[in-house]
Amino acid sequence: MKKCPICTSGKISTEFTIDQWLESNKDTESPVHSFTKLVAENKGYGIEEIDLCDSCGFRFAFPYPDNNNLSKYYSEYYANTNYSRKK
Repeated sequence: MKKCPICTSGKISTEFTIDQWLESNKDTESPVHSFTKLVAENKGYGIEEIDLCDSCGFRFAFPYPDNNNLSKYYSEYYANTNYSRKK
């Protein structure tokens, strides 16, 4: 049974699958477009859906990405953006 990582409620609903999200954002020219493309190329980084806690409203990825996928996401996402480390 899925539980909310914030309030531990078991009242969870699927807000959308990664495939639904990718399809709805594939032609978007917004800042989310580069993120959408990166997620598509990496098959969602192990994430299958975005769930919503019906008790507290928190949205979260399911299943949670493992450390390898998180590391890959952050290294690829920040390498493809204009964010720079302050010195």
